[in-house]
Amino acid sequence: MSGTGLPPGGPDPGREARLSHRFWLADAPLHLPVSGTSMAPFLQPGDVIEVARCGACDLSIGDLVVFRRAGEVVVHRLLATEGDRFLEKGDAQAIGNWHVWPETFGRVVRLRNEGAPWVDLRRSPWPARMRTQGRLHLFAHKLLAGQPQGAAPASSRLMARLAVAMARRHAGSAVRPRGKVARP
Repeated sequence: MSGTGLPPGGPDPGREARLSHRFWLADAPLHLPVSGTSMAPFLQPGDVIEVARCGACDLSIGDLVVFRRAGEVVVHRLLATEGDRFLEKGDAQAIGNWHVWPETFGRVVRLRNEGAPWVDLRRSPWPARMRTQGRLHLFAHKLLAGQPQGAAPASSRLMARLAVAMARRHAGSAVRPRGKVARP
């Protein structure tokens, strides 16, 4: 499994089918552990997320969207929408990817770091923080998209690194250090 994913199913192929059935058809929110690092520092392995099924109209820029990509379940940040497509990116990645809206997908509505209480991402100040994260990551993506790796002008690479660093610092101050959650 690539990126910040949910449990990939391991050696038991039936487990993936049960997980996908539970998630994609569930009306109630589902609690799942984070296993990858593509959303670091906002999400870390060992964190638990609560995912609720939603529609495209329920999402805002900066939300953490949960979808299937190449048979894997992925959690990444929503950066932009355009007709029947959406742009997503892991916080620890340089650029994002465009995808056609899947038939079903979800949104992370709450998260919990190890040993900490749940953080509801739908309550203030989180929606504004999530939008800020989305805008910073979109800015970094626009600076680097379409450039072969390492071929972007030095000024673009520097600006993208600064935008991502600002986003990571913003995310880190919001939910880290581990075991502590910033209070609104």
